[in-house]
Amino acid sequence: MSKGKIAIIGIGEVPTRNMPERTHWDIIYDTCMEAVRDSGLNKNDIEGAISVTPQAQPKIAAELSFGKLPEELGLKGCKDAVSVNAGGASTSNAIRLAEQWITSGIAKAVLVHHVTVHSTIPIPDLINFFARAGVDLQWEYPYGT
Repeated sequence: MSKGKIAIIGIGEVPTRNMPERTHWDIIYDTCMEAVRDSGLNKNDIEGAISVTPQAQPKIAAELSFGKLPEELGLKGCKDAVSVNAGGASTSNAIRLAEQWITSGIAKAVLVHHVTVHSTIPIPDLINFFARAGVDLQWEYPYGT
């Protein structure tokens, strides 16, 4: 890939705080549409949507993996929607996949989003999820033990 061919041109973010009145989809919609507005593109210019799978939230993970994002956002130009899961590298893998779609001609504009709302997950469920997340214990011990 030659330099200057692709760029991240828009971002969206909501305040980081406990907002019990907002649903996951409120946050997803607001962050995604803010990113589209920030980019200067029309939402129908988005030809691909890549979601980072929130593994600790199975309901939203399932909705995203079945392609609900373009439907909820009304992305009429979106031809492809996928979910990416690579643990702590999920977001960078999603951006790399977007780069591949653009450089290969699959899409001209790709929306990448990552929303996980840990405050809505009961503490016992969080502990249980991360305790069983499949991480090799060698990475959990302090260096030199």
